[in-house]
This record gives sequence, structure tokens and C-alpha cells, in this order.
Amino acid sequence: MRAENALHFIYFGTVVLLFSMMLVVSYLHLAGFFDWVTELVVTRLKPYHLLPSVIFLSGLLSAFFVNDIICLVMVPFVLKVIGRMGIKPIPYLLAVATASNIGSSATITGNPQNILIGSCSQLNTCVNVGRNIGARMKSHIVSELLKFLWASNERR
Repeated sequence: MRAENALHFIYFGTVVLLFSMMLVVSYLHLAGFFDWVTELVVTRLKPYHLLPSVIFLSGLLSAFFVNDIICLVMVPFVLKVIGRMGIKPIPYLLAVATASNIGSSATITGNPQNILIGSCSQLNTCVNVGRNIGARMKSHIVSELLKFLWASNERR
């Protein structure tokens, strides 16, 4: 495919949305939002509660907002919190990535693929959630248990 033809296949609405969300995250950072939330979390949450909290928040928010946006918001926040707590980042970043992907599969609005499928197939949101809830919950539980075990071994 020639370069001038490739431009016709780019949906610039998606590019603008993602760029806009990156700007919002940058402004949140500049405004001190992540520092403020980090201070709340560090003073009120025990380190062993952090991983389940990250998993729950990433999965839940990704079910209702596009998972790319949740990753853009959660990763800087998680990096600040674990930096302050002196914890290794890998299990927590994996938790954001996997929980947001699994959570986004729960609804039609969770990721761009589901939005496309839902709009083309006229699927009802309730029907979509009900059909696959068991498989989504099982994959979420297995994925997060593995990360929790890995994080437990890292602390030893």
C-alpha cells in the first residue's frame, strides 16, 4: 500500500481522542492531582491492599470508560504511589494492563473493538454483559491471583 493511500484508513477521531486524553493527563499531572491522590493513598492504604485496589479500580473503570484512557490515567498514578511506598512496579503495572483489558471486555463501551461490534451488530448492552460474565470473571480472577502471588514472592 502506498503512503498516500494509507492515510485514508486512519480514523483521526480516535487519534484526536487519545491525544486529548494525553493532554488531560498531562494537565492533571501539572495541577498536582496525582500528588494529591498519591498522598491520600499512601497515608490511608496499607501496601498489601494496593494490588487488589489497583486491580479492582482498573477493571471496574475500564468497563465503563475506554480502557486506553484508564491506562493513561492509572499508570502515572500507580508509578507515583509505588515510588513513595518503595515497591517494585512490575506486578502493579501488569495489574493495570490486564485488569483494564479484562474489565473493558465486560461492556460495549469498554474498548474500541467492542464499540465497533456493538454498533454494527445492534447488540444490547445488558445482553452482551450477561452472555460472557462467567468467562470474564474467571479470567479476571485467575489473572489477578497470579499477579498477587508474584507480588507476594517479590516481597520476600
